[in-house]
Amino acid sequence: FILDGCVVNYAPPVVSNITGCESEGCSRDGGHVVEIRGENFGSQGLVIFVNGEECLNVVHDTTEPHSLVRCVFPGLSQYQPNVNVRICV
Repeated sequence: FILDGCVVNYAPPVVSNITGCESEGCSRDGGHVVEIRGENFGSQGLVIFVNGEECLNVVHDTTEPHSLVRCVFPGLSQYQPNVNVRICV
C-alpha cells in the first residue's frame, strides 16, 4: 500500500518520540543530530523527511535497528511552528 507517497509492503513505520534539539527547537540552519524512536523502521535504508526536506546521514541503531534511528536535521528555508516527519522504509 502507499503511505504519503512511500510504497510499503508491510506494517507502516510509526514515530513515537523525537529528541535531540534544545527546548526552543532545532536551528533552521540544520545540523542537529536527532534521535527518532518508533517501530517498523526496518533494519536499513530508511529515508526520513522533515517538513519535506530529507534528513541527512540516517543511521539505524545497532541494537534496536527497527525502532531507533539517528539523523542530521536538515535546514529549513523558513520558520515552521509545526514539524511534519515522514518516514519511508
